[in-house]
Amino acid sequence: MSNEVETPSEIQRFQEAYRQMATGDKPHYRPGAPSDGWGNITVPIEELDLETESLRWAVKLSREADEGSSPDYLTNRAFVYATSLVDALCMPELGLARKLVNLLVAEMDDIEKEY
Repeated sequence: MSNEVETPSEIQRFQEAYRQMATGDKPHYRPGAPSDGWGNITVPIEELDLETESLRWAVKLSREADEGSSPDYLTNRAFVYATSLVDALCMPELGLARKLVNLLVAEMDDIEKEY
């Protein structure tokens, strides 16, 4: 039996970041949920499955990253917050943008502590 800890994949880390944005006292931002195109979720929250939604979104983001600039493993959760921040600024949802900035800064602080 190995004592090695399995390293989360890029998709798992994207999913972690998505769940962080979607839950708790954080932004409550769910870009993978069915919406009207203006950020308004069109399905009752209780009918949504966060795990399925976050997995689909993470796979889509991973494919898009493969076609363009792919984030480094250490910074891929920060990448999620940064790209979501750009979306929030385009909406414009300044309250959401501020919360995403806070998540981004906290993630960058965690990265710096690790390395």
